[in-house]
Amino acid sequence: MRRLLICCLILGSALIWAIRAEAQSDGSSADPPVTIDTSGGTWILSEPMGALVTLGGTTRVSGRTPLRLDERIRGIYTLRAHLPGYETWSGDLLLDSARGDRYTLELSPKKRRKAILRSLLIPGWGQAYAGKKGKATTFFLSETAALIGLWIVHEEYRNRVDDWEIAKEAYLNETYEENIPARRHELDRRLNDVDDIYNWQQGFNFAAMGIAALNLFDMMFITPVGPISGKLSMSPMQGSALPGDKASPRMTATLTRGF
Repeated sequence: MRRLLICCLILGSALIWAIRAEAQSDGSSADPPVTIDTSGGTWILSEPMGALVTLGGTTRVSGRTPLRLDERIRGIYTLRAHLPGYETWSGDLLLDSARGDRYTLELSPKKRRKAILRSLLIPGWGQAYAGKKGKATTFFLSETAALIGLWIVHEEYRNRVDDWEIAKEAYLNETYEENIPARRHELDRRLNDVDDIYNWQQGFNFAAMGIAALNLFDMMFITPVGPISGKLSMSPMQGSALPGDKASPRMTATLTRGF
């Protein structure tokens, strides 16, 4: 039982350390906003700015919004935009950088309810969704270790119960009186073994439930979830189209995302 308490203290200390480390990292100062002239060329913008954009197609382009595209980029590209605290936007775009169009991605904030649902299913999943990778790893590995330990001691518990049943049968069927004390001693020893492993089983059981509960509490009240859908609006830059081209109409596509 003492070893179980030591393991629980070590595990609890690791969880508290991870939570405090994540909380301190949230206090980092953000860079001041920068105003950039987007009056010329083709740009990919986002609301809010600063999203990491990756374009995959004939060539691969990546950068943070506002991102100006090379005039040679034309064709269908797969676009992904990621910003901490916001849902990842993904979709296919037909690009023609020579037109000088402007593409604006409106990113939607992540929702706490989705993070809670994830943590309810798998400890640490909600923290990963919220962008807290270290805390997510700690909760997931701790819960996994507790469940593996529970499975191991459960199998050992069954084996020791079987040994106790054998000792009990031998004690009840003993016909020689001089052997009864030894049989009784063996029966008591097997019973003590069952009690010991039962305590370990209960300890791992409580540890698994405690980690799951702490993980859920952390996701509900401690871990911040940033500000599950995405929307793309595209409008041409006035006077930037090539000769003979017609101005592209404004278009809006709504992207519904599941969890």
